[in-house]
Amino acid sequence: MATKGIDKWKKYFQNQEVETYIKANSSNTRNKNYLHTQNNAGDLVRAKRLEHGHPVTIFQRDIYHESGTFKNMISVDAGNEGTGWVHIDCLDKVKDGRATFQIESTKLINLGDDIIVPMLNEQENVPCKKFTSAEQLAKSILHGLENEPSVPEYITEQVAQFFYDDVDDTGTLTGDAQFVWNAGVSDKEKNQLGVYLGELLIGYMILLKKAVCFANAEIVAYPVEYFAVPKDPSFPGIDSFIQYKNESNNPNAGKYLISSKAGKKGASPSVWSNIMPHMKQNPGSLGNSPTLRKLQQICKDVDGGTINGKRSMRYVYRYGVKEILGFNVGPTTSDRSQNPTINPDDLFNQLKSGCLTNPVYGKVIRRALQIQTSLSSSNFKEASSSSVTSSLKKCGSGMTAFFSRYISDQLNTDENSKSRMRNAVAGKKMYQAYLDTSKFRKGQIFFSTKKVTTAELEFTGGKSATDLITASQGTVNYTLKFSN
Repeated sequence: MATKGIDKWKKYFQNQEVETYIKANSSNTRNKNYLHTQNNAGDLVRAKRLEHGHPVTIFQRDIYHESGTFKNMISVDAGNEGTGWVHIDCLDKVKDGRATFQIESTKLINLGDDIIVPMLNEQENVPCKKFTSAEQLAKSILHGLENEPSVPEYITEQVAQFFYDDVDDTGTLTGDAQFVWNAGVSDKEKNQLGVYLGELLIGYMILLKKAVCFANAEIVAYPVEYFAVPKDPSFPGIDSFIQYKNESNNPNAGKYLISSKAGKKGASPSVWSNIMPHMKQNPGSLGNSPTLRKLQQICKDVDGGTINGKRSMRYVYRYGVKEILGFNVGPTTSDRSQNPTINPDDLFNQLKSGCLTNPVYGKVIRRALQIQTSLSSSNFKEASSSSVTSSLKKCGSGMTAFFSRYISDQLNTDENSKSRMRNAVAGKKMYQAYLDTSKFRKGQIFFSTKKVTTAELEFTGGKSATDLITASQGTVNYTLKFSN
């Protein structure tokens, strides 16, 4: 709940001079945002209306008036408009030194109804939170913000002001499709809200059937049964989905899957978790798709037959050792033959530790350098990078980058493999939804929603730094490229 009255004064303004702003108009501040002065009779009268964003300085005081002439009024300097008194509800609660807040969407969905979806993006029995009304979703978002210590109260109040016609969220939904930003909310904070709230605001606008918020209004053209979000924050491939009414009696049908991005590009999903588990062909039938055939066999070998997509580093190193460097792969690293046997997991662990205790790994690094420096930049745009060369020379610290970039370059030039992988993604009823961040910073909520069926794939291995063995930002990823 928003802090008001004397509690707000004690928390933000007592015994200090504070520079702040006049808040955006809402039902709670309407007809209050005036600078008041005293007349000869000692009563307060309206002098000037102060518009949203007008800067004011609150004078240092040790007394708050809960009754009488100055009830809930604060003494301020309004610059060119002069000095006087302003109702405390009209003063923004801006604080210096604001920290980055942590509000990933899974913290904002706790008031949704628990459901188990039998099949979602080819994953079975997926726990989700569902929302059947815009108000249920709004209350859940505010509940999450209020219970997240890193979120400043003025941010929670800003969102409450958007959803409700009363900042105590006891009123009715405004139905607004636009934020009226308080002046104290920075662009950085707006961008953060766009990233995390954007994943849920799309559902909110769908439940409200706000066609004005979408470049393609088809997404709100059909009756919606509910909007849902997987409870697992790392659920592969999608962030949410819509269950439409009357589409099918089959519980696995009638869904439109949504992958949400803030901005024009957004994050690049992982090939391992979002594509490889959906490749159902037997590797032996992929003779005209050599890269995919090898990748699929590697993943099956690592996972024991059924690809789960959860062992990205093991896939990368097994493929790299066997298919890129040409070494034998085995449970134990040994140098008893002309061609050594390498345990890919042990290689990764020793490179990660920075201590290569097995001398055979010197051969691995030398062969990696030999292959990497011989690559054609036209076919291996990422893997041939000089920064990869430099990192490999630093005791093999560029090995993960080399393997990841090599695989992505191979996929980009193997059209048959790329086509089959594209079909695995584009064969779904999925929207790629982009929140327009430039419009969001101005207050407008607007999504470009495009069906994945119209997209092409582009692979990259360059998300992580070339000398970062752990590749914490990703190994082999992809982006969806739309023609328009």
